[in-house]
Amino acid sequence: MIFTEIHNWLLQVDWILETIGALAVICGFLAKWHLGNSKKIGWLWGFAGSFFWLIFAIKIESPTSSLNNLVFLLLAVRGYRIWTKNDP
Repeated sequence: MIFTEIHNWLLQVDWILETIGALAVICGFLAKWHLGNSKKIGWLWGFAGSFFWLIFAIKIESPTSSLNNLVFLLLAVRGYRIWTKNDP
């Protein structure tokens, strides 16, 4: 009985959406880790995380989340450009 319930639940999961969400979380974690260590690669991880969150928001048809993630994506690009410009 438990196996059947687990099997049915696994069939109902949208694995593409879950994978996009997981990638977004992993990229966001890596962004914060690298920026916390003062490494500019963190901005690129932040860009990737925002990109995956943007795709996620589009797939769930959330205009507010889409706009929010687009802003964070642009902020990641801005942060990377400023950091690169200030590099010796």
